[in-house]
Amino acid sequence: MSSRRLFIGLKISGKLPAEIFKLKNQYLKLPVRWLKPENLHLTLVPPFYEDAPEKIMEKLSEVEGLAAPVKLRFHTISYGPRPGDFRLIWAVGQEAPELEKLKRELEKKLKLKPERKNFLPHLTLARFRPENFSGFKIKNLQERIDWAEPVSEFILFESVLKPGGAEYKILYKKSFLDSGSSASARRRETGRPE
Repeated sequence: MSSRRLFIGLKISGKLPAEIFKLKNQYLKLPVRWLKPENLHLTLVPPFYEDAPEKIMEKLSEVEGLAAPVKLRFHTISYGPRPGDFRLIWAVGQEAPELEKLKRELEKKLKLKPERKNFLPHLTLARFRPENFSGFKIKNLQERIDWAEPVSEFILFESVLKPGGAEYKILYKKSFLDSGSSASARRRETGRPE
């Protein structure tokens, strides 16, 4: 049995893909690989490897939900993750204490080492090779935006690496309003990404 690359995130759908498509058209000349709309997500728990995803799903079914859906807000499009190490275009979001709390609870439940850095909500829009950045015509990207996306569940994804980039397969969903009962949590094992 081989380990599978898993992560926990929030799926982006709603109106944001249309906003991202407009942005993509503004920056068509940049040599970047834009994420497919179906792969847009905000990562809560970064990738980890697991032989038996069913065990992870069982642990996730025990996690307490949130009191209400959360509205993600994004305010800036920029290069990331930091100067000198640019390799993506991302939408940076506002702090979300309720999501940071959920992230810490998920890491604790799964016995994963917590990240040392503060949680920065962000949405990766495009990727590129760092060595290509020197050839970019646009060196300073700081575009103000006002994007909002309501989310009401977290998702266990499997990252499947393909020649054209990673695809994300949904293994498990859990509503924020679910108080730990697995009855309303939905599992999904399919052969294709969603």
